[in-house]
Amino acid sequence: MPTPHLATRATTPTVKMVGVWLAISCALGLCGATAASAQTTTYSNTTATAANAISDTATPCANPLVRNFTVGTSYTISDVNIGAVVQHTYRGDLQMVLQSPAGTRVTIESAVGANAQNFNVLMDDGAVAAITTHTATPDTAASAASAPPYQRTFKPSNPLSAFNGQNSLGTWRMEICDTAGGDSGTFYRADLYLTQTPANYADLSLTKTVSNASPTSRAVTNYPVTVAHAASTPLTATGVQ
Repeated sequence: MPTPHLATRATTPTVKMVGVWLAISCALGLCGATAASAQTTTYSNTTATAANAISDTATPCANPLVRNFTVGTSYTISDVNIGAVVQHTYRGDLQMVLQSPAGTRVTIESAVGANAQNFNVLMDDGAVAAITTHTATPDTAASAASAPPYQRTFKPSNPLSAFNGQNSLGTWRMEICDTAGGDSGTFYRADLYLTQTPANYADLSLTKTVSNASPTSRAVTNYPVTVAHAASTPLTATGVQ
């Protein structure tokens, strides 16, 4: 690709550089390009039985409450989120684990919240705050209708990205247990959100450097531009000039 040679005045470097960058992007056919669509599917479990009780005697971690999500479609996963609504008189007793059909296990929450009550949280790796910061505020957990939308969103104790790249097909297993005595609660619902990797896409990155970030008046500044293609993506981009 030829290296553009463009001039800018030192008095307005920011405006000129933005205009140059947009012009280069459009010239490469990346201006206004449509990204590949990623589809997210929700799998819910609102099983209501007498066995929904959660306590150190009914559901110790050696014998946790188990709620399953059956996924009947096969696709490659690019993102996983999970939410749960649990009424409990001492949130710090709770521990939750998600297991994929491949057997990968992620502890998403463990002993967080001390004596605060209830759990109404969506776990998302992209959240700003970690679940460990959810220590004092009580949540609302009155029934399965308490969510979605979930009252709060946090990063899980361990990243859900451990499931990325796995196949969706099969039974996903959520385990909830009570780690201490004296308090109890009730499971109301859980929602598993699986995002499918698009079948056909090319992963391109466009980067630029500048030979002189502070040019003098009428100086010539070089803007080398590099287009890179990730080898792991299913399609290869062509016609980039």
